[in-house]
Amino acid sequence: MIETQIIDATMGAYSLGNNGNGKTDIDKLFSTLTSREERIMRSRILDEMSLEAIGKSEACTRERIRQIEAKAIRKLKKAFHHTEEG
Repeated sequence: MIETQIIDATMGAYSLGNNGNGKTDIDKLFSTLTSREERIMRSRILDEMSLEAIGKSEACTRERIRQIEAKAIRKLKKAFHHTEEG
């Protein structure tokens, strides 16, 4: 499952599934991100795009993409640990 790779890449192995209302756990986690952060994370993980390629598509530097990605990963980890507790 491709969506599992997103979690594996950011937080380690975690069993993802459908939560009953059509949304997967990854969708729930990604809902904590801004639309830009989500686009960048999906581009990095699903499309395996480089920081430079994403920077061109987002009209900013690869360093800025790296910063946004790092912030998104922190948000995902926080959301992941929050859902794991509750």
